[in-house]
Amino acid sequence: MKANAQPKKHGVLIDLDCLFDTRFATLMEMDAEKADSLLLEGYYFRERDEFPGMNLNEFRERYSKRNVQTLKNSLPTALLFRLGSIVADFIIEFSKDGRLVNPELILNIYPYKLSGEEINTMVLCLKVRTNNIIPVRVISQDPLNISPGWIRDNVTFFYLYNWSEWLTKYTMELASNRLDDVCVVAPSIMPLSIDEGKKQLAELEKDIRTHFSKQAEVTEELSDMDFFKATSSLIKFFIGLEFLETRDYCVAIPDEVDLPKKEFDYDKSTRIVV
Repeated sequence: MKANAQPKKHGVLIDLDCLFDTRFATLMEMDAEKADSLLLEGYYFRERDEFPGMNLNEFRERYSKRNVQTLKNSLPTALLFRLGSIVADFIIEFSKDGRLVNPELILNIYPYKLSGEEINTMVLCLKVRTNNIIPVRVISQDPLNISPGWIRDNVTFFYLYNWSEWLTKYTMELASNRLDDVCVVAPSIMPLSIDEGKKQLAELEKDIRTHFSKQAEVTEELSDMDFFKATSSLIKFFIGLEFLETRDYCVAIPDEVDLPKKEFDYDKSTRIVV
């Protein structure tokens, strides 16, 4: 935070799709046997939500219509079990020099229409996971309607599963109104197809070079960098972006479990052209 800036509220915003593996629950609805087999075939190390032997069009359609039943069928992710340490580290870091103002954990339950009892149960779960060291507030808001202005005033860390959609929508607004005190935390999941990812990255690079050509130089050749490093290098000019391992957003398993580090064979996937 800049020395003369007014203190801001410090919130950790996270959605239910980060805390529960609703992707795997969707796959189980499609074909439970195939879904189970994917766990050992590269599920935890995938870089796209595209699954061998599963129809991508059907997955997209089902996932877009996920509901409370999908959530009930979803198992907790590693991120949920790590939430206590994440919040504790956050409070310690921002308490060092008196910067911490109104810390809170903000749970976004969208798109799930939970009852009052279900919301209370979810809040209790988070309080237990975080040892009740931080207040929990619940919102229900499409992430695409959460503006950079609201983020600036309320959030320090923004945990978001579908990160690319939000950044794509608000690129131009962020370019003119930088959020230096905010970091988006996302899974290492690129847009669903390789071609889509390359196109988006090229457009983003063009926008940033246009707006920041006088303020900063991009010293690394983006074509020589992997997708996530390149994206972070571009986004850092107006907001922080940290990619966690895909495994953190998957069905939780003990860290000591040594999963076979296999990559999906996408030649088996049923693709669609967008």
